[in-house]
Amino acid sequence: MKYLSLLTASVLMVGCGATKHKGHSALDSVADLSAVWSDPGPIPVCFVDTRADWQQYRDLVKDNVTSNYNRTKHIRFSGWGFCPQRSSEPTIRIKLGNPIPMGNGSVMGCSHIGPGPDSYNVCESLLSNYNGNGFNMYIFPLSEGTDVHEFGHALGIRHEHARTDAPTRCSTGEIAHHGGNIFYITEDYDSESVMGYCNGTSELSAGDIAGLDALYDWARQ
Repeated sequence: MKYLSLLTASVLMVGCGATKHKGHSALDSVADLSAVWSDPGPIPVCFVDTRADWQQYRDLVKDNVTSNYNRTKHIRFSGWGFCPQRSSEPTIRIKLGNPIPMGNGSVMGCSHIGPGPDSYNVCESLLSNYNGNGFNMYIFPLSEGTDVHEFGHALGIRHEHARTDAPTRCSTGEIAHHGGNIFYITEDYDSESVMGYCNGTSELSAGDIAGLDALYDWARQ
């Protein structure tokens, strides 16, 4: 989830997916090994909004995401049309909208971690009056890098600043301890990762890409 810098509170997201125990490898990111896609290419993506005047924003998100994640070895996306009614098939279902006020700032985006098909309430709960056909990712499309950040979550990556060795200036109070299904893919904090709130980046870093490559090498074994 990505916020304006004024927001210090963190809304935790729940990972979902089949747990795999195949041993750890040297990766780069904060990976949730319980929240990976068994087949990362292609992963279906769709939009719940059908407004014709939002097509430019749907295209923007698609272009940003594909140009970044096509740099990885395994991850590809398909579809990018309008969502059908809710189904049991794991799909990234995107709702576009404006920033959502929360605390002293605004939420720019939200995503379920991993492919959980029953994960709609995680992001829907941010919109008290939502009454649509279900989404598990929310994006304000004019917030640069939010789409790339949220797709990182959907692929099983947690916040870089949640590492216990992250700079104190980046702390939001969220901590993902290395252990169990949470695995630090590098020895050191990645100051260029798009998954860190205070890094100021809008694209996948070299570390993000190497981490996703290694994570999905592991998932495909």
